[in-house]
Amino acid sequence: MAGDFCVHPFRVSRRERRALLLLFCLAVAGHLLLGFRGGVSRPPGALTLLDPANDGDPLAHRDSALALARPLTPGERLDADRAGMAEWQRLPGIGP
Repeated sequence: MAGDFCVHPFRVSRRERRALLLLFCLAVAGHLLLGFRGGVSRPPGALTLLDPANDGDPLAHRDSALALARPLTPGERLDADRAGMAEWQRLPGIGP
């Protein structure tokens, strides 16, 4: 009675073996890529609120964030050659 559950061995079809092999290869390739690029420098979900290279003044950070969040006024122009991503997001239809 104790060995009755082993009468039918677990069988894996050829498609399932291929899928498991593909998943295994992808996992190994991901770990190799992480190893070659130098590993993970920060833990997942790490967030920097203030730039540590800056003096860390929260009021200056607030003022710059408010200036960049403000949309362009009708007479204000954007220099397309020198504008950064934050300035491009101030354009209507691109940013918020």
